[in-house]
Amino acid sequence: MAATMRVRPAWATLAALVLILFTLPDAMAGHAQQPDRDRDGIPDVLDRCPDEPETFNKYMDEDGCPDSIATLFELARSNVDTFWKGEAPNLNLPYVPPRRVVTYTSPIDTPCGRAQPDNAFFCALDSSLYFDLGFLDRELSRGDFAPVVIVAHEWGHHIQFTMGWRDPLPIRHELQADCFAGAFALHADRQGFLDENDSEVAMTSLFRSGRTDVPWLAPGSHGSGGNRIDAFMWGFSHGAEACTESVFLRKGGGVVPMFENERYPDGRLTDKVPLSVGEFTLVDVSRATDFLREGMTDAIRGKYRARDGAILDHWIAALPSPDATIARFNAWSQSYRDKGHTVIGEADFVNPDGTVTGRWIRFSKPNGRELLLWLNYQIVLVADGPADRTFTFAKRHPL
Repeated sequence: MAATMRVRPAWATLAALVLILFTLPDAMAGHAQQPDRDRDGIPDVLDRCPDEPETFNKYMDEDGCPDSIATLFELARSNVDTFWKGEAPNLNLPYVPPRRVVTYTSPIDTPCGRAQPDNAFFCALDSSLYFDLGFLDRELSRGDFAPVVIVAHEWGHHIQFTMGWRDPLPIRHELQADCFAGAFALHADRQGFLDENDSEVAMTSLFRSGRTDVPWLAPGSHGSGGNRIDAFMWGFSHGAEACTESVFLRKGGGVVPMFENERYPDGRLTDKVPLSVGEFTLVDVSRATDFLREGMTDAIRGKYRARDGAILDHWIAALPSPDATIARFNAWSQSYRDKGHTVIGEADFVNPDGTVTGRWIRFSKPNGRELLLWLNYQIVLVADGPADRTFTFAKRHPL
């Protein structure tokens, strides 16, 4: 995060700041013979920390002091607060800052329970934000914008509270906060506050914190790394208004998993419905109970949306034996031919070692879409989507 993001007094105009930045090298040259006890290249007369060397990483490089998470946190806190003071009216929201913004270095009691190490959270019971400084400091080692994203994310939860909105699905609630963090990053970028690699630092941090082993509807679910990056980039590309409920959750081009059903379906095929497949993100999933009458042991119907809004429908059916699976595959293949679908390709799925893992048949439909039928001798899968994209979907799907 650029050094210019520090909080400036009201009287410090942009012209004065530019003058300071451009005259600093000359001033330092004039003091070249002055003492420099910490040998960081900044003479003691200009060095706020003459006995501690500067950390040169584009964050407050000119003060002569090693970087501190405490100073970065205050900088981030001030700038995120300033952003929302200006942005909330655009969302028809009265901006009320958090009641308290608390940092801690050991567990403390809050109205929402005990604040544990390695944590940052918004507590709606006292409308306050809590941050473990040790956690933020470890994130700082990955890049100075990483802890800023955490501050912006938790501030996003405060904005949700101000909106009076709480989604019953934790994953959507969390990803909207990622989107709000992206909207702040867009503002910071427009103000010239971001360094060249800050957006990459943010995405790396989000990807690392994503989880694929937590059920989508479980309390505390934040989504996969890809979900979190998609949500952040939606806000970074479109601004805070695009993160609001009506836009983000309903018109977000598949940014957020959008479930029409109250709960994820039970069944042994649940691990075959990933949150994302290539460019597609899961937006709904349900048990395909109508298929179970055809002798299947389990069947799931899913819907995926690409970032451009294209929809791909997906079905998976499990049958009691390989012979039954092949029979269902052949029966569906014939039924698609009978409906006037044209075969445009068929072959085996072959591993690099030459073993055959399944078969596929690709159909062109009269309406211009494509349908792909494939199996792995345990399950039969169908993908109905845009032309030239179903096969890519199938190749990336975890059979």
